[in-house]
Amino acid sequence: MHAQVAQNELTRSKRTRKGRVTSPPYHLIDMEAEVRPGSLFMTGPLEVDVDAYRATFEGRDLELSSSQIVLLALLIKNQHRVTSRGDLADVLGLRAARSVDVLLSGLRQKIGRDFVRNIRGRGWIIDLSALA
Repeated sequence: MHAQVAQNELTRSKRTRKGRVTSPPYHLIDMEAEVRPGSLFMTGPLEVDVDAYRATFEGRDLELSSSQIVLLALLIKNQHRVTSRGDLADVLGLRAARSVDVLLSGLRQKIGRDFVRNIRGRGWIIDLSALA
């Protein structure tokens, strides 16, 4: 019982648009909390302003959806660790984890570089050398 109480303290539930309740993994709660309005994330020539829902690459404005903005901010914030598809889908409140693949494909296309590297069986990480 004590383990159950501890587990409940380590997770925070979130209700999605469809009314489904999700609990993101503990290690992503801090990540989710820090990607909120007023947050500015930068790596190399890539800059994301979550408050303004604006992203730029090499000074050029990127036309991104709000989900793509938050996904990009999550990847930048966690640029030194691999984040799994399931974890990203949970934080973004996506029903299907494969929706992350679609969002990433759109980001790669709009930025014009393959800046997110897939680590087979684990997830994705930003490839800083691709942004240089």
